Amino acid sequence: MSWLNPESGTSEESRRRAGGRRSRLEMSCDVLYVISQGVEKPTRIMQISNVTWKDLLVYLGALLRNQLITRETNGSRVGYRLTEKGEKALALYVQLKEMASDLDLGPAPQKPVDHAMQDHSSMDEVTAELLATRLRTLGFTIEGNRVLGRSGETHVFDVVARDRDNSRRAYVIKETVTEEHVLGLFVSQLDTDLAVLVNYMNEPSEATRKLALNYSIVLEPWKR
Repeated sequence: MSWLNPESGTSEESRRRAGGRRSRLEMSCDVLYVISQGVEKPTRIMQISNVTWKDLLVYLGALLRNQLITRETNGSRVGYRLTEKGEKALALYVQLKEMASDLDLGPAPQKPVDHAMQDHSSMDEVTAELLATRLRTLGFTIEGNRVLGRSGETHVFDVVARDRDNSRRAYVIKETVTEEHVLGLFVSQLDTDLAVLVNYMNEPSEATRKLALNYSIVLEPWKR
């Protein structure tokens, strides 16, 4: 993994893109990678990951909230380190990046596409409305099922709701939830900064449960 060079303090991929723009998700993972290389000083993280100070504060805040990094202080010195969850998230990002680099991408489609879509919705409207009704009785405000992430990608769930304390959650109902579902939901969780809860109908595997726990995806049985 060499797109960022902590020794020279330059962003090699940024130069290769020659004017291209990284998504917020990419920049967040670039920050995560720089920290993984032992760079702790915020100003140095900012320089190497090639982000503004204002943006760095946003990314660090999101990474802290999602428990991907920890903040450590030693007197007046502040530093950051990856958590175990952060190491796993970075490894996933690296894997996806390496897979994408091997793709033989053809010419861009003639019809423009405004945003990609990460669709986690798998239930019919009746079941989704039943969930929404249950949430309303608990005092939640229903906000539909689509959320535009920081990367510009649209994420679709079965229900998105706001609690009385103003916190927002995304709900998904699955017949069977798999490790692949958890990984996809984790990416959406990071991009939207939403807590994600999955109601399952069939008992998930132990591996799926463990992965969901690591990525803060809540799994609960669906009550018919």
